[in-house]
Amino acid sequence: MREETKKYFPPQYQGIVDIIPKDIYQVLVNERGNENIISMLKKAYRDVNEDLTRNIWESVILFYRYNENRYFQAINVAKELYYTMIEYEEEKEEYISKGMPLVWIRDNYIMLESPFSAKKYMMLTLIEDAIRDSKEKGKAYLNTNQGGSYFRLSFYHGMSDNEINRYVKEIFNIYLRNEKESKVFYPDWFLLQLSNEWMIEYPAIKEHMYYEINREYLSFLIEESKKDERGKIFEELSAYLLSGIPGFRTKHNLRTDTFQIDILCENNRSQIDPISELGLFIPCECKNETEKSVSLGSVAKFHSLLESTKCKAGIVFSINGLSGEKNEEEKFAAKELIKIYQRSGITILNITMVDIELVQKGENFISILKKKYKELRFDYTKNE
Repeated sequence: MREETKKYFPPQYQGIVDIIPKDIYQVLVNERGNENIISMLKKAYRDVNEDLTRNIWESVILFYRYNENRYFQAINVAKELYYTMIEYEEEKEEYISKGMPLVWIRDNYIMLESPFSAKKYMMLTLIEDAIRDSKEKGKAYLNTNQGGSYFRLSFYHGMSDNEINRYVKEIFNIYLRNEKESKVFYPDWFLLQLSNEWMIEYPAIKEHMYYEINREYLSFLIEESKKDERGKIFEELSAYLLSGIPGFRTKHNLRTDTFQIDILCENNRSQIDPISELGLFIPCECKNETEKSVSLGSVAKFHSLLESTKCKAGIVFSINGLSGEKNEEEKFAAKELIKIYQRSGITILNITMVDIELVQKGENFISILKKKYKELRFDYTKNE
């Protein structure tokens, strides 16, 4: 049976079929779902710093990709390997390279004709390869003859050598400044620190409901934000939530003589998508007060900023929501959002820690935004 399976694989990968343990292979060929496979892998093959363990995980990813073109199942397994690697880092308090599952996620998104998601995972792969190769050399370096990032970025994505080398230097410098901190375990954190000129692809129509975040990094940010009274990490958390939406670009802490914007989100989603109605630029305000909700005065000030910048919409990220959301206290800022929309056509959406924890549990943040926009526009809160 294994010889029959091998014919679906490219010649360079046919030998990997023999690596698959017998019990896992039986499940692979006899079950359509992959929930049992993931459970078996996570139980028996958790030492992801061992080559054999990584090869077994990789063989399953490639089985799904090549044997039956089950690209989403291949992505699911690769993501679980990625998360397992991060869990290993957190437990051992040491960095390990995680490029392998990231590059396979990228390749499967290419097969699914999802260019935005593929490029994002390609950049995450570059981060991992740059850290690995630079640590070995002791200076900013990317091995162009080995590893998966250079030839894909150069040959397929059209990124110039100068641009690749600039990112490699930027990545390694960030690593050196922060190597003692646990956030270096998360390439997603590095990606937020980099300039986003790499983001030249527009999302395909099929990608509009993809929501791509690292659940381990999201949990890390939620926990760290609770310890940070200044609110800087809550801003990072808010920006990370937005960065998971295909077509969204974020910039932090824009300051002028007249105003400050915590996060400016550039919205490049298709016009057929309801979120495109929020406009090209979406300023975001982050309120990390844990003892009180956001007041009407804060809402009015944010509305004034939106008016002065001619923006159609803005988002308020808050720990406790707006005044009036939980009871009849103070000035009912939540109801004021509806009045602002009805009066001026400006949309202000509020995202609370309750919403963020829903995303942590697996809810799609895009769906949450759409639901809040619909509720605001048509002044209803009942479930559909």
